[in-house]
Amino acid sequence: MHVEYFSRECESTGRSFDEDMLLACERFRVVYPGVRRSRG
Repeated sequence: MHVEYFSRECESTGRSFDEDMLLACERFRVVYPGVRRSRG
């Protein structure tokens, strides 16, 4: 399933997917959550 996803993403940038290509993964953490205000 990941091959289909990455193939589509690569094609959208003019590239072709290769299972040996490097992949950068990022992880994010919320350090200051925003305040939610209700409208009404």
